[in-house]
Amino acid sequence: MSKWAVFLDTGALFAAVLAPESGARTVLRMGEVGLISLWVGRFILREADWILQRKAPETRLDLARLLEAADVQVAPQPDVAALAPVATVQADARSRYALAEALAAQADFFITLTPQRYREKPEEDGALSLRISTPADFLQAIREELGQGVAL
Repeated sequence: MSKWAVFLDTGALFAAVLAPESGARTVLRMGEVGLISLWVGRFILREADWILQRKAPETRLDLARLLEAADVQVAPQPDVAALAPVATVQADARSRYALAEALAAQADFFITLTPQRYREKPEEDGALSLRISTPADFLQAIREELGQGVAL
């Protein structure tokens, strides 16, 4: 298995911080041990920080520590070429920009708690070069790649 590039959206970051036994935290642990490369975008980081500052300020440092431990990288700002493919997605502008950040990172997976927010238009299905999945679906894909006996 080659090392997959995995992009985390805001919801996945929250789950990783607020639920230590969640699939999202397991994904971060996989980054810690170097099984996958983890990515976020500047927009995602700003959004996560803004929401945590309002809702759970005591967890902001926890998020920073988790991101550092998992060697999470920040994606380059999307250019026009990265924005074009996300036009096929039936989503709000914020969601499309998050996808563009993932494409700029050349991510293989886009991990979100709400994949239904990122559905492509039926006539464009498959136009994106990454898989949109929940943490649990991503972990299942890893199990299938490595073999059924792997516990994550």
